[in-house]
Amino acid sequence: MNYPKPYFKGLPKCGDLELDYIFVELECPILFTCRDLENNIYLCICCDIIDEQRWIVAPIKPKDLIRLIDNQLTFYDFYKNAKQIYKIIWKKGYKTEKVYDSSFSECVGDIPPKGEYLDSEIGEFDDYVDEIKDLIKRDSMSKEYFGSTEYKLMFFYPLTKKTRLPCANAQKHTISYDEGGYSWRSI
Repeated sequence: MNYPKPYFKGLPKCGDLELDYIFVELECPILFTCRDLENNIYLCICCDIIDEQRWIVAPIKPKDLIRLIDNQLTFYDFYKNAKQIYKIIWKKGYKTEKVYDSSFSECVGDIPPKGEYLDSEIGEFDDYVDEIKDLIKRDSMSKEYFGSTEYKLMFFYPLTKKTRLPCANAQKHTISYDEGGYSWRSI
């Protein structure tokens, strides 16, 4: 099936999200993950396809995603503890979907009820779990290698075409790492 690229456009603080993995699909993905350009993962639930398309989307840590897949974390508990939740709506006549900052209390009627797990079979999503474990391992190795969660790098750009040397308007940046991934800012 052909899906839009990006799947969601312009989420505040996230940017565009690309479809990553589909757990449940009917006429469209119902339960799935997306990733942003920084490789952060977002859990997405399509909760309405009749009058409009409506999704509840929140960033999920790789370890929590594995717990969800292993039936150790409920959807309710995940969304209840999510620091950021988006409600995304698309209706006939909309040129693009509308993205709203939301909260657990605003979307509790759109997520599976308390006590509901993914209910996956043992090994059903092993390929994806292995990919997530590799992501955790890479992030852990980066953290160990640099010895801290923040490191400063100096980037010089733009480079002149002739010499490939830094030009006068070089800028410094800090790359920070936390459990949510990497972030980048000018210093």
